Amino acid sequence: MEIRKFSKKIRVKKIKQDEFKKMITEMEQSVQKDNEKCNASCNKNKTNYAKDKKKHQLKQKCHHDCWKKRIKTVKAFHKKYPKEFNVFVKNLGGGGSKKETKYICYDGIGSNKTGTHTEKEFLQVMKKNKDNFNETPPKNIKTADLWMKWAGAEKGRCKTKKKPVKLTDKQIRETCKKSCNKGRKDMTKSLKAMDKILKVKNFKELNKKSLKMYDKTCVKTCVDIAKDPKKMKQALNEIKEIQGKMNEGKLKISL
Repeated sequence: MEIRKFSKKIRVKKIKQDEFKKMITEMEQSVQKDNEKCNASCNKNKTNYAKDKKKHQLKQKCHHDCWKKRIKTVKAFHKKYPKEFNVFVKNLGGGGSKKETKYICYDGIGSNKTGTHTEKEFLQVMKKNKDNFNETPPKNIKTADLWMKWAGAEKGRCKTKKKPVKLTDKQIRETCKKSCNKGRKDMTKSLKAMDKILKVKNFKELNKKSLKMYDKTCVKTCVDIAKDPKKMKQALNEIKEIQGKMNEGKLKISL
């Protein structure tokens, strides 16, 4: 008679994540304490590499052995509970891996104000407005990619254009005053430098007249240019031309 031995499979109960977290923390604390004790014993051998190389090498080996012991105990714990450990690693960072929401930029018929839609929202808009389009969409279109090609939509969020901030008259005047005051200081410096180079007679009187004209006209012209965009473009083009002539040396100064 043949006797067959049946090996019974031992069913291990699954451990809950809260319990497993406590077990892991307790294990890590105990391993850390043992590692500190082991390194403390290694530190008793006070050596210096310059004086005694052999003792220094033994000390390094002792620390390395402590590190190996620590890793062995940690790995043994991970092998003992493989499923729980994998779930624990996945849930690190406060939750499982979340699926990234895919956005579509569409600003046609039936779209939102922003134009950004999720895939579900985009498909809903396309299905609702089938009859409202100028052209009837083909029947084969079902997926989001095909709808995107047909409707001319793009992947990702729509780029929001920043609206230009409209300043009040008081704000424009204040900004113009500040810029004119800065310009006046720069003008005085440049005029003094010109006086040293050219040495013109009655230069102080010319300096006073030019500064008076600057004070009268600067704020008014600045306000007029700020309110009218055409004048702004003209002024910028003139400044660029003057800078180009100054760099080339073609600008002649007439006094």
